[in-house]
Amino acid sequence: MPGYTPSAIPMLCSAACLAVASAIAAGEPNQAAGHAPQLRVTPTSIKEPDEGETLMAFELHLAEGARGPVTFSYKSQDYTAAAGADYEAVAGEVTLSPDNPQAQIEVRIFGDTAVEGSEVLLLDWRADSADQTDAAQTFGVILTNDLGPHGGKIAFDYQAPHERYQSIYVMNADGSRLTRLTSPAYADRVPVFSNDGSRIVFESRRDGNPEIYVMDADGSNQRRITNHPAVDGYARFSPDGRQIVFFSNRAGDYNVYLADPDGSGEPKRLTQSNADDFDPCFSVDGRTVFFPSTRDGDLEIYAIGVDGENLRQLTDNEANEHYPSASPDGASITFRTNRDGQYEVYTMGVDGSQPRRVTHTPESERHPAYSPDGKQILFQQFIDYGLTALCAVDSGGGGVRVLRGATAANLNGSWAPGEVTTPGPSFELGLLETVSTYNRRFLAKRMAFGLCGALSVSLCLAYTRTRLACRNGDHG
Repeated sequence: MPGYTPSAIPMLCSAACLAVASAIAAGEPNQAAGHAPQLRVTPTSIKEPDEGETLMAFELHLAEGARGPVTFSYKSQDYTAAAGADYEAVAGEVTLSPDNPQAQIEVRIFGDTAVEGSEVLLLDWRADSADQTDAAQTFGVILTNDLGPHGGKIAFDYQAPHERYQSIYVMNADGSRLTRLTSPAYADRVPVFSNDGSRIVFESRRDGNPEIYVMDADGSNQRRITNHPAVDGYARFSPDGRQIVFFSNRAGDYNVYLADPDGSGEPKRLTQSNADDFDPCFSVDGRTVFFPSTRDGDLEIYAIGVDGENLRQLTDNEANEHYPSASPDGASITFRTNRDGQYEVYTMGVDGSQPRRVTHTPESERHPAYSPDGKQILFQQFIDYGLTALCAVDSGGGGVRVLRGATAANLNGSWAPGEVTTPGPSFELGLLETVSTYNRRFLAKRMAFGLCGALSVSLCLAYTRTRLACRNGDHG
């Protein structure tokens, strides 16, 4: 993709109950050729209590057509959750039959108020019978809202008036306590928090071309992770913080790569495509990467194991679909699509099932990302006259809330783990800064080309504000 700019990529371009045999996040069972899997195991999630204990339940279902009873062995395994500290390890056997096809495995979860992101434990299971062997792994998510120093904050990139480049900022969800983390001398963009909220990964042009950088959540300890003359962009941490996924054209076409977050070693190429693969993100169990690709002509969303195996296509239509982001409970993905004409925010199951439209605006949306509790989706909205806004919407749909807007710069954001406050529905919440001289000049140029008709700059600005408020469902 020659002539790459930070905005060039998008221009070119749920069921919670998942069968482990086909679950994207859980992998596929090993089985003899021609045999259907014998067992379905449901990934699950539960909110962590501040004290005491609670039970996490995995649902087991014997597949239809099973011949006689089948005994399954199971065992829990640590991922980001630790046995003994976060949960009580389990192991055992369960027998299912056509007459008794369902069972439940319960795992005891320990409550605490430790500052941490949501944690994941794994459940391995295996079944041996006379004619086949099934073995697979599913996951359970311990959802936490324990608040650290950066909990509930939003990181985003923003080009302030009279500054040449975008910088990384953080703010509270209500728009207060705006703090700049990186220098306006660089072009820094697309910041994303780590699962525990302690670090931010972002893309920067400070060395002349887009590279991946990591810094502490307060802006300190900024260090470069990649070092290549090609384009490296759109990075995300793995849930355990031990890997970073990003896209790069260092091999010619754009492909997905994995790197160590300390920059050691050479990045590992994950996808092997002659098309272009972009905008990757991890599943909550860290075993799968979701990404959009042009390999079938338009942009569709795919999934692949972190070992480079088990590639599968999740969407298949004539629209462009990209910017996937997994929900905290691991059950769904939010993404951007123009399947209805205008680019809107959608969700779907991690297996591609049950796509559902979330936003209903005449504007164009991109970069959707879930809040830590999964109840809201943060996204960037393009409004009239080339202006953008940073917005949020309930993940089940509803009115759009403007968090920060009326700027000519991009606003790509992510939410830090921790307790989430719901921004108010007021339009004024987004207009925390007055319209800048920069934007007045921008609109004046629009007027010069007849894009504002006979409106004055002031009336043009007022019109933009009113349209943004009304289109987002706030009719005052």
